[in-house]
Amino acid sequence: MSTSLQAKAANIEANGHTVIPYQSNGNPKPYGDKQRYPSYMVRADDIQFGVRLDGMILLDLDGNKVAEAPSPEVLLAMLGLPGDTPANQYRMLTDSQPDGSYHWLFRLPAGVDLASLKQSVNNANGLAGVDVKTGNQLVYIKADKVLHGDTIPKLADLPEAPAILLGWITKPKHEPKVMAPMVSSAETSRYGERALTSACEAIVSAPMGSRNETLNREALGVAQLVAGGEICHADAERQLFAAGMASGQSVQEVKATIASAHQKGMQEPRKALPKRQPLADKKGSKKTGSLLAANVVSLRPEQDNAAPLLDQMSASQRGEALASGLGTLAINVDTNLVYRYTGSLWEPMPDAVLARRMAAMFKQQGAKYSARMISTAVDTMKLGLDEMQRPALNLIGFANGVYDMALRAFRPHSPADGLLTHNGIEYSEPLVGETLEHCAPHFMKWLSYATDNDAAKMDRIKAALFMVLANRYDWQLFLEVTGEGGSGKSVMAGLCELLVGHENVGSSSMKRLESDFGLESVWDKRLILLPDQPQYIGDGALLKAITGGDEVSVNPKGKPMFSTRIRAVVMATNNMPMVMTERNGGIARRRVIFHFGRVVASANRDEALGSKIAAELSVIIRHLLSQFADHGLAKRLLEEQRDGADALAVKRDADPVLDFCATLAFLAEPKGLCMGGNVAVKQEPRRFLYHLYLTYLDYHGLSRPLSLNQFSKAVKQSAKELGGEYKTRKTNGQTQTNVTLTHEAEAYLPQALRVDLN
Repeated sequence: MSTSLQAKAANIEANGHTVIPYQSNGNPKPYGDKQRYPSYMVRADDIQFGVRLDGMILLDLDGNKVAEAPSPEVLLAMLGLPGDTPANQYRMLTDSQPDGSYHWLFRLPAGVDLASLKQSVNNANGLAGVDVKTGNQLVYIKADKVLHGDTIPKLADLPEAPAILLGWITKPKHEPKVMAPMVSSAETSRYGERALTSACEAIVSAPMGSRNETLNREALGVAQLVAGGEICHADAERQLFAAGMASGQSVQEVKATIASAHQKGMQEPRKALPKRQPLADKKGSKKTGSLLAANVVSLRPEQDNAAPLLDQMSASQRGEALASGLGTLAINVDTNLVYRYTGSLWEPMPDAVLARRMAAMFKQQGAKYSARMISTAVDTMKLGLDEMQRPALNLIGFANGVYDMALRAFRPHSPADGLLTHNGIEYSEPLVGETLEHCAPHFMKWLSYATDNDAAKMDRIKAALFMVLANRYDWQLFLEVTGEGGSGKSVMAGLCELLVGHENVGSSSMKRLESDFGLESVWDKRLILLPDQPQYIGDGALLKAITGGDEVSVNPKGKPMFSTRIRAVVMATNNMPMVMTERNGGIARRRVIFHFGRVVASANRDEALGSKIAAELSVIIRHLLSQFADHGLAKRLLEEQRDGADALAVKRDADPVLDFCATLAFLAEPKGLCMGGNVAVKQEPRRFLYHLYLTYLDYHGLSRPLSLNQFSKAVKQSAKELGGEYKTRKTNGQTQTNVTLTHEAEAYLPQALRVDLN
């Protein structure tokens, strides 16, 4: 007789592993890193339960589903393991017969950091049907499978993971690229050669997400020196192209960026600053009546009438000299940060960068300087700069211009637009007969599967994408995408990154945002992503302030604190929905939840799906701009999603009070249960609401009930979210509510004992 699913769960729990029961909706209970459940929560009628891997590594061979999968003998040999079955391996069997599906468990070697490993890799090492999982991932124990030994061995009894297997899931380390040095022609000055070499080094070493911006910035500076005669045009074109290709960009992208930067840079010629006069010249100029002065011949006659050198200038003159070599500048008066216009957007120039530029100018002249001289010049320069314009809400920045949503027209960039970022995408007009189905099939494949072909949900997801694209942070909403791993959450997050441009995304977590320096890296972004958000329990006060348009304090390390409004859309993705303890409705009004409930089978997952969707991005953007020409439509769809059944089901799983209230009814008048509260006496859940709440908690194995006052506030807010209203009145010295029982509440109420006397 086969062992029951409940017995297997108990055996596995006894060996120290974390059992994750399933909910009635077919999804596992939330399984954050520290969340545990007793094995008795696995029900007799469940078809499966999960076991969190934590320090185990699962090697999964789907030979029963993927014809190209290697045999178990070949796979074990590749890992350096014996062909015969290791003693501490377990296998899943169907009807007690091998079905081609093999699962091996290993333990993580001591000293290996789990954070250095990818937690889930499909087609590992390029092997079809071979998946590897670890950490916060589940292995599924199904009712129709026979588990070897009816348990999972203790962690210490599992074999150590082979080094080859670890290599398959180790995250790649970033290694800076190095470009071979190139020789410049005689037409390029020594100053120009150093500047060109420095620009190429910056381009090659630029991190992913800022490569094209770096190429554009450095090519612009080089073009200015070409116009000034310091660099030969052929040298600049050849070396910049080589650096752009070495950085990993496409030929078309590199050529277009260099050409655009050259056109702009040639309009702003720049030369090397003059060097200090020789000592003999200076002495001769001071002793005009001496014989020495009469016989000194200047080695550089062209400098006899030159402007004063930097160490002879006033602070304002030094500031003007610094600004003259940087192009178009402006200042953000809120942050006191200088920005430079690149031809498409305003990029920040921190004080440290400006100071180093000023120091380089002194060195070029051979002049002495001090930190005080440089900082004074930078501060004085700031006083004379124009104030930077705030970005207009009706503009979407592209690499080649801006789309004006008010005029529904595309036009070139302008400094007056005040854009700090753009999405890096080249905008083009739609083709005749262009549709998502025919021109963006991979996007539609993902969208159709994630929504189970629900057309209304498709429109609401597209509304969320439009909110990100148009940067409608002013709608005072934030997005939360929840669901099991492999359900499409990361695809949506990746698509949102593409819509705003990687360099315009700040990645964080709720815990990090609320820390002392949490806003330092995200305050100036267009999208704040909270990816793979661990379980969060809190009031979300900072999130409410950000989405509400309130000023928040930013505390940069080593710099003065300042206050600003964060103009970014916030999007969280998680396996477990956030638990919000705020009961005044501020979070509920802003929280738009999308639940992705369909998990793609490992054998059917397309690892290149994100890249395929990226190739369709222009089509997707044009469709979003067309469908939501009326921005109000997108906002209404998001509000529908916020208040819909999909979001309510997620919140019920995370909020016991909301789930409790969903099993009750709210009458028009307060003629229902009394509140109660004195639990020292006998509990009467059919008479007192608070006693009923305690009974509900006890039934579900939950502890830490809210106090009476907290519970009353929570019921009031829950009633609103359920579309009702919580009412009370005083009668006979008690508080009577408008809450009444329903048949759903009978599930957790104590039942009368029936005795058969026959």
